[in-house]
Amino acid sequence: MLFSLIESFRSALIAIFANRMRSFLTTLGIIIGVASVISVVSLTGGMSAFIGDSFEALGSNSLTISSYTPFEDLMKGVRSRLSPEDLELIERRADGISSITPILAANRSSQIKYGPQTSFSEILGTTYAFQDVSQSYTQAGRFLAQSDNLTRRRVAVIGEEVRDNLNLPDNPINEYIEFSGEWFKIVGLLESRGEVMGQSRDNLVLIPYSTMVSILGNQTRTDIGIQLTLSPNAELDFVTIQLTALLRDAHNLGAGGEDDSGYKRQNSSQSRLMKFSAL
Repeated sequence: MLFSLIESFRSALIAIFANRMRSFLTTLGIIIGVASVISVVSLTGGMSAFIGDSFEALGSNSLTISSYTPFEDLMKGVRSRLSPEDLELIERRADGISSITPILAANRSSQIKYGPQTSFSEILGTTYAFQDVSQSYTQAGRFLAQSDNLTRRRVAVIGEEVRDNLNLPDNPINEYIEFSGEWFKIVGLLESRGEVMGQSRDNLVLIPYSTMVSILGNQTRTDIGIQLTLSPNAELDFVTIQLTALLRDAHNLGAGGEDDSGYKRQNSSQSRLMKFSAL
């Protein structure tokens, strides 16, 4: 038995040395194949961890509601919308919600100015609840207050990238920026939040929701976003069923009507997009 094993080993060595180039290429192929598998597994694991951390930073129990219009309806000139009445309906009748805020994006040029400097940023009208819902907190100054929204003050909270783009001072509090022909006093500077999927979360300007409404004018077909956080013991399925039923009833969608808006939940392991009604 031992003799056979030794002879087999000796024959294998003779064959390897007799075909050096073929043996080298075979070994090289095995090494490259194993290394490729290890690299792909490591890269996949790293990306999964990065995506999970990114969604966790967005808010572990955050739910964002936005309108969605199918392409076929767009071609017909029909557009789905969420209205302030939808926000009020959810505030009054939905359970399992700890905080909620509207989000109204500027539909004009998002160019902002500071002296001779100009920059393009995402400008959102929202309320004081936005900081808890989106986990956006200030490193200097303060966040938007409820009184700012009630009195339509021209105040703004900006992101770190906005400060850099406009060459604002390290502490930009009490400086003034211009947007849509209006001057806004900077009252807060947000903590840096980095990027998610290549999109910066620091190129952001927040102003009071009612101020944004006054700037955009009294539009009867305003389309807002709604962002909320779930209560600690609330179940996602229970909350989404409530929202679906409330909004379908509010927009008179029959049993066969197609849901045409969506809400997205971010947590450390998943991001779901589900449809529900909002016209």
